Amino acid sequence: MKEQEWDRGREPFVDYVWRQVKESNTRLGCIRKINKIFHRYDESDKWPIRGDFDVTERAIRRIRKNFGGALDPLEYIYALDNEISDIVKHYNQ
Repeated sequence: MKEQEWDRGREPFVDYVWRQVKESNTRLGCIRKINKIFHRYDESDKWPIRGDFDVTERAIRRIRKNFGGALDPLEYIYALDNEISDIVKHYNQ
């Protein structure tokens, strides 16, 4: 399935990501595709991070450390989205 661009006004990001990966044949293939999509829409260059580090990569590492491979793809999407939000929310506090 060809990946479509995300329309911010039409659907939540996690729903967009799930729609793009749910047909993948393997769990590892799903996770790789999820990471790729999150990296594509990464906004680490914007306030408050302003390019100090890659928020998406930091969130991926935290999830791997805390959960290993215990999450199914949909849980992983939500965990990654929440971890990114948490990193940005608590940056410089």
